[in-house]
Amino acid sequence: MSRRFFLTAAWLGALTWPVLGTAAALKLALVVSLIPAALGCWNALRRAAVVPCRGLWAALEAASGRIPPRFQIWGLAAFLCVAPLFLRHQTKYINLATDTLIMVLLALGLNIVLGMAGLFMLGYAAFYAIGAYAFAILSLKFQVPFWGGLVAGAAAAALVGFVVGLPSLRLRGDYLAIVTLGLGETIRYIIKNEEWLTGGTFGCPSRPVFISFGLEPYSRKIGSPRFFGWPAAVESIHYYFLALAMVALSVVAMQRLSNSRIGRAWVALREDETAAQAAGVPTVWAKLSAFTLSAVWAGMAGVLYAAKQKFLAPEIFDFNLSALVLSMVVLGGMGSIPGVVLGAVVLQMIPWFLRDFFPEFQNYRLLIYGGLMVLMMIWRPQGLWPNTRRKIELQEETDAVA
Repeated sequence: MSRRFFLTAAWLGALTWPVLGTAAALKLALVVSLIPAALGCWNALRRAAVVPCRGLWAALEAASGRIPPRFQIWGLAAFLCVAPLFLRHQTKYINLATDTLIMVLLALGLNIVLGMAGLFMLGYAAFYAIGAYAFAILSLKFQVPFWGGLVAGAAAAALVGFVVGLPSLRLRGDYLAIVTLGLGETIRYIIKNEEWLTGGTFGCPSRPVFISFGLEPYSRKIGSPRFFGWPAAVESIHYYFLALAMVALSVVAMQRLSNSRIGRAWVALREDETAAQAAGVPTVWAKLSAFTLSAVWAGMAGVLYAAKQKFLAPEIFDFNLSALVLSMVVLGGMGSIPGVVLGAVVLQMIPWFLRDFFPEFQNYRLLIYGGLMVLMMIWRPQGLWPNTRRKIELQEETDAVA
């Protein structure tokens, strides 16, 4: 095994040398060559600590079992509401928490089409962009308030999601992924090229729009949420609480959807489309509803992002964002609502952790993402917090192969 890892390290260093440079390629090869030693140390530590860890885990399970789940949820909600009040003047951490909650919204939306319905999508950032730009244009030119823009952005994304779902009726697997990837890139290039409407590469709202219609250019900012006529989201912490409320409502809605008739249809579609169709499940309706509802959550997240940032650019909604959201769903556990939330928090915190504590590794965050995905596929394919049904299925497949 050591020889195999040494040869792999040499091959990987030679492959990445033209891109990363000599020093970085040597560091990468050294890290890969030390993996056998690290695995040996880990196994030794695990064998030494297995008894006390089991005892500690059993004690924690017993302690948590004495607390009713309702009180656990209320305790977590109280912590998320009270903790930011002590960081009110730490704008950096409040913005980080708000951005994390927006990514949680995106991951929950993708979990519908990927985790529940089993439809592979690679262009999810397109719906995010549609919601953001729809609200920005309506707010800047027609003074549409945030709540009206939230409905309009979600509706625009849902319409595009329905249109995208039409070709999915005849496509599966990799072919569906290619179609959705093409959609994401098409939407991004439309935003980039239509400067009269979106500002193009200069961003929104830095360029005049609607010039071809003879309307005067806008010079205002994208609108902020208001409650009963009062501007609520004028500070970072207000956006945090708004995003937290949207995530809480989304989690409740997702739980209701997963236990409803439509959720059962998505699960049947994911397991075996042919068997589901033979059993009477309306697969056409299930696919279209999955794409449409998934796009609704992306559109709402885009509206919240546009209201918070006050500036949009096409480069924000590239393929890297779609891949990041996909990684969040896979890392947390496809089909698992708490797992998706956990995966979004973990992957959103990694860049901040590297930037503040290990800045020399900041440029290798994509490599770290890839390494995490590989390790998850090998050691825990069901995810960090897997869905019960998904966990049983993977265990049965593993037993059958063995």
